Amino acid sequence: MTQSIQSIDNQKAWNFNPDSMQGKCLHQLFEKQVEQFPDAIALVYEKQQMTYGELNRQANQLAHYLRSLGVGAETLVGICVERSLYTVIGILGILKAGGAYVPLDPSYPKDRIAYSIADSQLKVLLTSQQHLNDLPEHEARVVCLDRDWQAIASYSEANLDSDVKPDNLAYVIYTSGTTGKPKGVLIEHYNVCRLFSATHHWYNFDNTDVWTMFHSYAFDFSVWELWGALLYGGKLVVVPYLTSRSPDSFYQLLIDEQVTVLNQTPSAFAQLMRIDEQFSGDWQLNLRYVIFGGEALAIPSLKPWFQRHGDCVPQLVNMYGITETTVHVTYRPITIADTESQSSVIGCAIPDLEMYLLNEHLQPVSNGTLGEIYVAGEGLARGYLNRPELTEERFIASPFDNRKLYKTGDLGRYSDSGEIEYLGRIDSQVKIRGFRIELGEIEAVLAQQPKVRQNVVIVREDTPGNKRLVAYVVSKPELNLTVKDLRTVLKQQLPDYMIPSSFVLLAEFPLTSNGKVDRRALPLPEELVLEQEIVAPRNELEEKLAKIWQDVLKIDTISVTSDFFDLGGHSLLAVSLLTEIEKTFKTSVTLETFLSASTIEDLAKVLSETSSGSESLIFNIRTTGSKPPLFLINALGTGMLAYKLLAKYLDPEIPIYGIRAIGMEDQRTPQNRIEQMAQTYIQEMLAVQPEGPYFIAGVCTGGTVAYEMTCILRSRELEVAFVGLIDSTARPILSDSDNRPAKETQKSLFSTFFNRYVKHNFILRGSNNLWAVISDPQLKLKDKLSFTSDMVEQLYKQIKHKLEIVTYKSNKQQALPYKIRRARVFDAGIEALTHYTPQAYEGGKVILIRANDNPAHVNHNYQLGWDEFLSDELEVCEIQCDQTTLLFEPHIRTLASKLNSSLAEIHNR
Repeated sequence: MTQSIQSIDNQKAWNFNPDSMQGKCLHQLFEKQVEQFPDAIALVYEKQQMTYGELNRQANQLAHYLRSLGVGAETLVGICVERSLYTVIGILGILKAGGAYVPLDPSYPKDRIAYSIADSQLKVLLTSQQHLNDLPEHEARVVCLDRDWQAIASYSEANLDSDVKPDNLAYVIYTSGTTGKPKGVLIEHYNVCRLFSATHHWYNFDNTDVWTMFHSYAFDFSVWELWGALLYGGKLVVVPYLTSRSPDSFYQLLIDEQVTVLNQTPSAFAQLMRIDEQFSGDWQLNLRYVIFGGEALAIPSLKPWFQRHGDCVPQLVNMYGITETTVHVTYRPITIADTESQSSVIGCAIPDLEMYLLNEHLQPVSNGTLGEIYVAGEGLARGYLNRPELTEERFIASPFDNRKLYKTGDLGRYSDSGEIEYLGRIDSQVKIRGFRIELGEIEAVLAQQPKVRQNVVIVREDTPGNKRLVAYVVSKPELNLTVKDLRTVLKQQLPDYMIPSSFVLLAEFPLTSNGKVDRRALPLPEELVLEQEIVAPRNELEEKLAKIWQDVLKIDTISVTSDFFDLGGHSLLAVSLLTEIEKTFKTSVTLETFLSASTIEDLAKVLSETSSGSESLIFNIRTTGSKPPLFLINALGTGMLAYKLLAKYLDPEIPIYGIRAIGMEDQRTPQNRIEQMAQTYIQEMLAVQPEGPYFIAGVCTGGTVAYEMTCILRSRELEVAFVGLIDSTARPILSDSDNRPAKETQKSLFSTFFNRYVKHNFILRGSNNLWAVISDPQLKLKDKLSFTSDMVEQLYKQIKHKLEIVTYKSNKQQALPYKIRRARVFDAGIEALTHYTPQAYEGGKVILIRANDNPAHVNHNYQLGWDEFLSDELEVCEIQCDQTTLLFEPHIRTLASKLNSSLAEIHNR
């Protein structure tokens, strides 16, 4: 599906008339752009590109195939795939066939997906192989876009003459609202087309624009992103899921792809601004517009952006909108002068819409008076799928004319200038101890504070009958914000009953896949966490640790028995914590160790123990369960954090142990031969489980060691019931004809590993890893992400030199810092791989679970070389991802599902 960039210099000049959108369907307007720019790039996803012509041809093939399955006008077709080129091909194919797409984002909760499938009574469901086992029971005809593409590709590439009209359905997006079950919103082709024709005079989008599809395609903001590019002949960059979760990676993508139109929720943009404030590289953003939607915008928070970029280019625009009114309702350009006001102005209505502020009697309110926002006009949805009562309740008859009004449930008021200010949801008005409280009013006061970057105020009822206000605040990093500061300010402006009883200071807000604040993931306030007995520090060591925890977690009182992660800690804060521990105690604790000692009490024991050469390599992930344990082998010294996450999704009756590398937790010299590692790890495993059957698995090099362990155990006539090779290759050499010496092979392996992992920003996330040791901290962001192969080889030499210096220093009895220990383990692992040749294995089944995309595997066969040493015993499963994303959400769930199936098959024998 890749396509090289082709010149469009000789194509006819771009010409767009918004009136041409009238009477057309979305796919027909897209086909007009195909006619004009067949060779222009339409889609980009990672390293893959598609022209308008190729996208149209593949969508046509899918459309013809769907027509053969009975898809036509008003037919609902589900699509459940990872965001990729297939996402856009699938949506276009459904529309071209005449159907309406029902997006089912695989990252959404399974219960929500199950409800949407059952409620919509899908006839056909597009998906991919990796999600087949995760889908709930349904009666839809399944089409796997990857597995079935060969059959799909046999159909015609010509445009279809479907009978679909502008008033036919284009999509059904399920939205949760505030209460009750998800509801499917029915949106027609006309609703979307008129959105772009009605706003064209403001934006003048054209074929030179580059858009990102940042949001989930099950969130209606994606409709604006998708068609904003394709209806104008522009380029759409589909943002990988993990990139959308990493602000620094996404910022780099904006630079690399020279994006011109960026659409963001305010919460997501707040994280992007943090990266922008740190960036001092020579590469520049190319943005024309930044368009906000999905949440209330705290305009004062934009002041740092304006101070860096001005308020002309890019133009920042606030667009209030609702799924039921087709994405957007209003338009309001934002200037730096607006940051002096605390109101969240949402501007004027799109020309073919009207807005009303009405009281409970449906009468207009006067300026300054609170009212509910109602919307009328061409953007209103048809209603809710299978919910006639709810449709009648929310889409009401207008008291002013014969149109419908949509009752938004949002509050607003007219300012003195006549603009509408957004004031939150009606259901954000709460009643506590008899007082009616507007949560938005508290948030507005907090937003005025110069030290506050973002804030959210919610009502918690963690104890039945005991409602309490809790404020969550993200401060500006360079300013020291305390809870005392916040309480003082609020008391000056609000009555006592509106002062939150608890404040939680966070580094960042957790976000949903839609880029909104994930309110369900907000941590408990410390008072609630610590309602159990507080155990104060009992010695000087615990006192020092408690002080570090208080500084990192922004909590005044901590029990030494409280778990770090229960107090709102997460992986990034854990790295900060461990860094402070290293500074204070002149020793280091690995993240893996911290995961198993995440209370002050347990961590103090770890620090007080003297390291010895006989320290256990076993990492206890889960020690309970009725079934034989599963042993997971480290990959080049790492993997315990990912294994702990993996364990969450594995059969809870299986005890799980990780086996770490020598030299990671102590000062011992790392092992540099696979056979040597296997012997050592077997000894550790037998100490936990003296008798078989044994279940062993590992990722990457961990799988290689697991295989060698299996061969040794079988030679001792010990039973091995399960061997799991997770994205492991049999041979490390990257070329089938490669006869380079071991040193050269090491460089190739290092280069591959470096380029893949650095570009996923481990270095920028502040992780304690090899890259943080070897990379100059003064390097600019663009430099860190653009190393060439020659530069990598030079860097490899520098690392070898650093390791030699470290070895010299260690001979002088100087303790090795954790970062250096990890570098040594990694280097020894690379050396071990270059000298390893697997033994032939007979008489037992081995499962290989592999990512379908990994540059290191390009010259290997489907079995990654294991078929040379295994015959019929090898089972291969493939996951649609690359090696760097295999152990992250959502792919780690797919990996766990495949492991569970294989293990259950053995357990049930």
